[in-house]
Amino acid sequence: MSLIKCKECREKISSRAKTCPQCGCPVPAKTSLFTWLILVLIGFGAYTITQTPTPTKPNPTATVTETATATPTTIPSNVSLEPRNQAAKDSVVAIFKSDEEPTARDAIWTSDSMFKVGVIDNGSNRNGYASYVCEVLREHGLSSGYSVEVVDIVSISRGGEWTELGDARC
Repeated sequence: MSLIKCKECREKISSRAKTCPQCGCPVPAKTSLFTWLILVLIGFGAYTITQTPTPTKPNPTATVTETATATPTTIPSNVSLEPRNQAAKDSVVAIFKSDEEPTARDAIWTSDSMFKVGVIDNGSNRNGYASYVCEVLREHGLSSGYSVEVVDIVSISRGGEWTELGDARC
C-alpha cells in the first residue's frame, strides 16, 4: 500500500481507497501493467511506421534533367516541420501560465501567428496589456507578424466563447 494525493483536496490517502475520506472524491483506478505494455507497443509501432521511408524505384527512361528536378519523396532531415520559433513560443506560454505574470490566468497559441492570453475581466480595456504582451514576445525573439488577443478567461470556462477584451499587432 502507498499514499497518493487526492486530485481534489490534495490530502494524502491510501492508494487502495475507493474514495477520499476528506472530500469524498473517487480515487481513479490504477492502470494495469498489461495496459501500459499495450500502450508502449502501440506508440513504438506508430513511431516505427512514421520513421520508415517509402522505397522508390528510379525511372530508367528519365533524362538527367528530369532526375535532377524530380520532387523528393522524403523530407530532408535539416528541414523542420514545427511552426516557426517553437521554442520561443513555448517559453512565452510558460511565462504567461506562471506566477511570474499575475494578471494572466492562461495562454495559448491558436495559430502560428495568434497568441491569446486569458485574464479576468475587470471592466477595463486591455489593449495596453496586449501591447505589453507584444513586448514580451519581442524580448523572446518573436519580433513581428504576430497578433495578441486578451480574452476573458471566465467567459471561456463557462461557455467556451472567446470574449475579446483587448488586442494588439506586434
